Amino acid sequence: VITDNLARFSGQGLSNVEALVQDSRRSISRIEEAVTDLSRNPQRILSGGDGEVRQFDGRARR
Repeated sequence: VITDNLARFSGQGLSNVEALVQDSRRSISRIEEAVTDLSRNPQRILSGGDGEVRQFDGRARR
């Protein structure tokens, strides 16, 4: 019984665990990138885009 369960885990179960680890690493990498981007330009979260402050020149926009 134990050997059957071990054989089953070492097949499909092990590949599932490997896929989970790979997905977790990708997610952590994306989170790290987002935190780094936010620390470089925190106003981006409020204004969106590049975070540049828009200048008003007084002209009417059409």
